[in-house]
Amino acid sequence: MRVLATAPLDPQPLKLAQQQPPRSTPLALEAATEAAWVLAHVTSKDEAIVAPLVERDGGAIPVAVRCILSGHLPLVTPALRVLGNILGLTEAYADRVLAHVRRGRGCGDGCAL
Repeated sequence: MRVLATAPLDPQPLKLAQQQPPRSTPLALEAATEAAWVLAHVTSKDEAIVAPLVERDGGAIPVAVRCILSGHLPLVTPALRVLGNILGLTEAYADRVLAHVRRGRGCGDGCAL
């Protein structure tokens, strides 16, 4: 059995996902939705794959929260899946998600626990 080496995480796709899509462009919203589904798929893997996406500021957690708060229903489902996948990995990651929401980062005034 051959084991494939994992390549270092390229931060460019994550930087692109952090940008708010223009609300007036349907194509941009469609692309953001597809990117959110990719992030949902990636976060469904084991902790070693998800760790680089969660353990950095500006990683998958704030991206998912922004998608949920965007008001664009097709973005909400994969974003909830992302947070659910992260919450289910470890208690430390669950604490990170909850701390992010409690601080109100990316939530504005309408987000509180």
